[in-house]
Amino acid sequence: MKKKLFLLFPIFLITLFSCNSDHVGDLYTKNETLKHSPLPVKSAEHAMSVGELHNFYLDQMYQFFAQQETLNASTINQYAKEFFLTLDSSNLIIENYQYAIDAEVVNYELPLNFKLEIEALDNRLETADFTNLEEFKDFVGSYQPTQITDKDELVIWNYYTDVLSHSVTYWATNLEKWNNLFGITAFSVMSADKPKCKEGNWWKRTWCNVKRYGAVDAGAAVTTAITLYFGPNPVTFMAVAGAGLGASAGAIIKDLIF
Repeated sequence: MKKKLFLLFPIFLITLFSCNSDHVGDLYTKNETLKHSPLPVKSAEHAMSVGELHNFYLDQMYQFFAQQETLNASTINQYAKEFFLTLDSSNLIIENYQYAIDAEVVNYELPLNFKLEIEALDNRLETADFTNLEEFKDFVGSYQPTQITDKDELVIWNYYTDVLSHSVTYWATNLEKWNNLFGITAFSVMSADKPKCKEGNWWKRTWCNVKRYGAVDAGAAVTTAITLYFGPNPVTFMAVAGAGLGASAGAIIKDLIF
């Protein structure tokens, strides 16, 4: 089952964005502070970008799991949802988590110009030759879209790239840690189970191992941002980051356990 956007039709996208000027104030660019913070935590978090917030909560989730003595395939969903319920936008987070767990193939229905832009960026990343994660992050951060030109669309596109770069960076450096958290020795989501991920240089191997998680995370985030943009509620960092968090956790837990 594909995850669908409410009231989104690609052929009308540019018109709809231009007609929703009253929502411009609900869109926040990277590193801006929200007017009404949804976070009941230290004020330093308010200045985080959406991708930084996404990674912050992945770290918090890992720490929460590490404290559980009975963490296994039977209890993981219960613990995951217990953690999500401590956050704002918990229903949205759980929805994206469950979708990533249940769907045979995670597929977000996005407007055509976003699909084309994502494909173009993905193609560039597939053929890239980065030597470290900083080069990857710099490239994604400086990527200039050609299919997306409207100012509000560009803000939402920046949410996508910010979550993508932070998610890929997070999983490239933390995937084995999560693997060890579950005490898994019989198999691994790393290259041992993926012969093709042993091929090529450092970037080819890294991208092969973690690109799916980055794509799922960023796809959930951008889908949520667009959906909220056309709805009655503001587009908040917590909702966008939370959607990516739920999808991220669901995708990795599905690979590790189920």
